[in-house]
Amino acid sequence: LLENSNDYLSIEDVDDVATHMLDGTVLLTLQAKHSIAQSGSTFSDSSYSLWRTFEIWLNKFENGVFNDKTKFICGTNKKIPRNSLLYRIVNSSFNDSIKAIKDLKSQLLERKRTKAEKGDSSPTIDKIILLINSVLKRREIFEKLHQNLQIKDETHLKDKICNRLFLSGNTISDLQRDNIYEGLLGWIQSTCIYKWRNGKTVIIRKMDLDNKYQSLRNSPSVVKAIFRGRDQINI
Repeated sequence: LLENSNDYLSIEDVDDVATHMLDGTVLLTLQAKHSIAQSGSTFSDSSYSLWRTFEIWLNKFENGVFNDKTKFICGTNKKIPRNSLLYRIVNSSFNDSIKAIKDLKSQLLERKRTKAEKGDSSPTIDKIILLINSVLKRREIFEKLHQNLQIKDETHLKDKICNRLFLSGNTISDLQRDNIYEGLLGWIQSTCIYKWRNGKTVIIRKMDLDNKYQSLRNSPSVVKAIFRGRDQINI
């Protein structure tokens, strides 16, 4: 979504990641939830992170940080099940989504009642119910968010990035591809660390990304990856 040279992305500012126009208008906002466990899951139905994400987005919508054109993305490295609440919200009508949310609230209230009968407290459930209520009380705003809500559950993110960078053709070797990918990723990481350590907001302009990408493609180490000697090739 970075179309103009002065469009930029921010990291850990208005959201985990966001893209902006030059005037600061937020084009896209991303909440990233990743898991390193093989069986890990993210954005589960009654997870605090899901409902806290919605609350943060609604608050910033109310405060004018986001608008009707902002895209709201739940990004994760795990596939989100088709029967999950988030998947249904994204792919259902607004009224059906509200009904699904109310059904979840009823389930949580029943779970809370069962725990109370056993003399157990339910602080986590209480927090989630409060967040769900916050969503339901702001239906008009949530409807606007719902219209632009998306899921990006990428399990092969590197491959997709390389495709977007035109690094998937036969004219480039695996070694070149890895050098460019790792170089670009490392540059973004070092930029973040430097700015955070100096108390600055991480802002990266499209122009800077383009320049770094071109310098990596033309760097001696990447070009040399084509012309390896026989002693460097296993035959």
